[in-house]
Amino acid sequence: VTGRPSRQRADQRREVLMACAITMFAAQGFELTSLDAIAAAANTTKRTIYRKYRDKELFFKECVKSAVQDYFVQINWHNSGYSGDIFEDLLNIARSSAAQALSETGRAIRKLVERESARFPEIEGYWNDSASPLMIRTADIIVRLAPAQALATEPPEMLARFFHSLVAAPPRMHVLGSTMSNEMMDRMLVSA
Repeated sequence: VTGRPSRQRADQRREVLMACAITMFAAQGFELTSLDAIAAAANTTKRTIYRKYRDKELFFKECVKSAVQDYFVQINWHNSGYSGDIFEDLLNIARSSAAQALSETGRAIRKLVERESARFPEIEGYWNDSASPLMIRTADIIVRLAPAQALATEPPEMLARFFHSLVAAPPRMHVLGSTMSNEMMDRMLVSA
């Protein structure tokens, strides 16, 4: 059977293409990654890429945007409910954020954003925009649950960002070569 692939098949092909592209861009950077190599790894053609994206830069930005959105969707998905205990809810967010940051995909995405954000400043914006629902959710936990725990809640958005800065430190230390144990990392997350 020839012709256009089904919507489901086209979506699957797009996912494979984006995954191959992110892996290659993360490993080699924008400049050293060719669309020919990405197309070959994804079992497609460069022509297929150019049919949807006018140039390599647009394709790169769309890949990064999609990967960053998926990164934060995973964290939010794991934290979809409230337990009613501020400590438990924040610790759950901290642990899933750390797990995502330490995953192979998470490390690759963050490395790519850090490496290429000077050249493409908007990709840092993708990170911040995609993190926004997580920040709102964290601030909401602080606002809804903190009064019962006698915690200061002004301003909740600032407290949420501060919390996530503390949570990001242990995985970042690990990625940078720290040999801390999982137990030590968890203790640091509990302290956050």
